[in-house]
Amino acid sequence: MELRAYARWSQAGQSVVELALVLPLLILFILGVADLSRAIYRYNAIVNLSREGANLAARTTMDAPTIMNTLAAKALPLALDQNGMMYLTEVEQVSGTPAIRSQIGWTGGSSLPSRVDGGTLAGALGGIQLQPGQKVLVFEVLYRYDSLFKSGDGFAPILHSQTIF
Repeated sequence: MELRAYARWSQAGQSVVELALVLPLLILFILGVADLSRAIYRYNAIVNLSREGANLAARTTMDAPTIMNTLAAKALPLALDQNGMMYLTEVEQVSGTPAIRSQIGWTGGSSLPSRVDGGTLAGALGGIQLQPGQKVLVFEVLYRYDSLFKSGDGFAPILHSQTIF
């Protein structure tokens, strides 16, 4: 009788030790999945913002600052004023090469730099060949993602989306 009681007690102790070993890994896995879900949600939000910004810039008579302020007010969970930036760049074909005609940055955003500049313009257009005098609008949204696993100022990936219209 005592032997059976001891066997049950030792098995219960073994289960507690197994749980103590596996539980931290399980919690880390769950937090990783939650962090990845947050990143995907925020990336989808900035993709939608860049599409809507390009659409508004091309189809309405609103000026760029008004468009950007409207989009920032609509993107409440992102906190664009602290972690984000928007740019509207007008590109025109001049003398056989694309050139930036104007670039307007959102005044309410952080100091994230645009990824559309003179050196990266051909790549930013994604292979689009412009005809002489043709113009396109590039609306881009940048967002510094605050991960659950960030350590100090080190790991903070910048999510980027641009739409060409």
